[in-house]
Amino acid sequence: MYTPQHFAVTDTPSLHDFVRANSFATLISVVDGVPFASHVPLLLRSDDTGDHLCGHVARANPHWQHWSAEAPVLAIFQGAHGYISPSWYAKGPAVPTWNYQAVHATGTIRLVDDPAATLAALFGFYEPAGIAASVMPPDYVSKLSDYIVAFELDVTQWEGKFKLSQNRPQADQAGVIQALHARGEAALAQAMQPAAGPQVGGINHLTLAVTEVERSVRFYVDALGARLHAQWDKGAYLTVGGQWLCLSHDVVSAGTDYTHIAFSVSPNDFTGLVTRLQQQGARTWKDNRSEGDSFYFLDPDDHRLELHVGDLASRLAACHAAPWAGMQFF
Repeated sequence: MYTPQHFAVTDTPSLHDFVRANSFATLISVVDGVPFASHVPLLLRSDDTGDHLCGHVARANPHWQHWSAEAPVLAIFQGAHGYISPSWYAKGPAVPTWNYQAVHATGTIRLVDDPAATLAALFGFYEPAGIAASVMPPDYVSKLSDYIVAFELDVTQWEGKFKLSQNRPQADQAGVIQALHARGEAALAQAMQPAAGPQVGGINHLTLAVTEVERSVRFYVDALGARLHAQWDKGAYLTVGGQWLCLSHDVVSAGTDYTHIAFSVSPNDFTGLVTRLQQQGARTWKDNRSEGDSFYFLDPDDHRLELHVGDLASRLAACHAAPWAGMQFF
């Protein structure tokens, strides 16, 4: 694997942690002169003899018949990855790229005569609370074991590459992290965090003061499809599209400025949601004059809300095409 120095990960414990957290691997070797791949979960086991990756394949899979002590095998583990736009950097010029994490393990494979231990280890890792015997009776598991081939890959070389914008200035890394959070790609943003240093990870939750908790709960659940998680005398916890929303009983003093909360909505759902809000008597507070479909409405306590189709990238593209007075891009 081509690995520039600033992307290389050579710390063995870090590689082990990554493999345990991203255990679904692509197992590649040469069969009859051509590459052959199997996609399998692999469980890392380390002892005095080294590192071993344990797994199994279906007996009907011909791949296992070509493994031997002389035939090297490559296991590829992949973590979070995604497109990186040059528009997220603090300064240009720049080009698009792709950030990703990958770990390669090279070695040879030994077949395991009795797959029971391998299955037990896999079950223990993925089902730490255990599986009821009524779901997986021992005789049923024993019977199915005849249809798999267990193995261990004895690792002779580890390679790690975490391409996470380490070659960019810290301001660029911060911009990428913020943009990834905005796009809902939290896993990749979090993977970049150690390289970029401490950063705010996006909005944790929103709290709105409400005069009547029950009335506001019904509005957000019935009109916006929010999910109610908890409610008490003076408040409620909900989620709206994955965003944590707290409603807190208080004296409401709704402002008259442009401060508002915008909820993302897909183009296919926009008209239906607007219709539902209008049927429930939602009042509007602004007409849309910006890029993308938007509907500006008030909740029962006059908090200013918006449904919006689009994201920051689409808004910036529209602004590049028709900049507002005095607008600069960074």
